[in-house]
Amino acid sequence: MANERYVDPVCGMEITNIKDAIGPIEYMGKKYYFCEVEDKEKFEKNPMKYVKSKKEEKVKSMI
Repeated sequence: MANERYVDPVCGMEITNIKDAIGPIEYMGKKYYFCEVEDKEKFEKNPMKYVKSKKEEKVKSMI
C-alpha cells in the first residue's frame, strides 16, 4: 500500500496519508478513499457520477 496512489473520486484531491483518509468504500471491485466525510456521502448517493469507466480513461489518455 505504500506505493499506491489514491485520489478522492469526488474532489480529485490526492490522498497523501492513507491513515487520515475516510473509507474505504468498495465499489465494483475497487476501493475508494476520501479526504472529507462529505465527499464519501456524495459518492455513496451516486457512485456512477464519480467513477470513470475503463473506456473513458482510455479515451482521455489518447487525447
